[in-house]
Amino acid sequence: MGGLSGDELPYIPAWSGSAQADYGWALSSDVKANINGGVRMVGTRYSNVRSSPTAYRLAPYAAVDLGASVTFSRYTARLFVKNLLDRRAYDFNYLISNALNGATTQIESTPIQPRTAGIAFDAKF
Repeated sequence: MGGLSGDELPYIPAWSGSAQADYGWALSSDVKANINGGVRMVGTRYSNVRSSPTAYRLAPYAAVDLGASVTFSRYTARLFVKNLLDRRAYDFNYLISNALNGATTQIESTPIQPRTAGIAFDAKF
């Protein structure tokens, strides 16, 4: 379905952005430490052009990420947490309609990544 003049594009928020901070320091001549944090923000957007009867509003969200690492010459150990506050939000919604009457019978959604914590090890050769 085509849109009307002034309709927003599907899945494009009016605003989005991110901010990150990173701080590193030397623990010794061979050992370096680093901490970082960031926030990702996405505004309201729609699953179709706004004038469409099948347009579904996706709520805005913000997700916080944190990390820390220690580097020993060629080796790095990292700790990280994505979506620290376990924000429940959706990136994508798709309406499934009944082929006979056009009524919406189901909404499929793709959530953002839930809180995820991890440890990673890197080596440079």
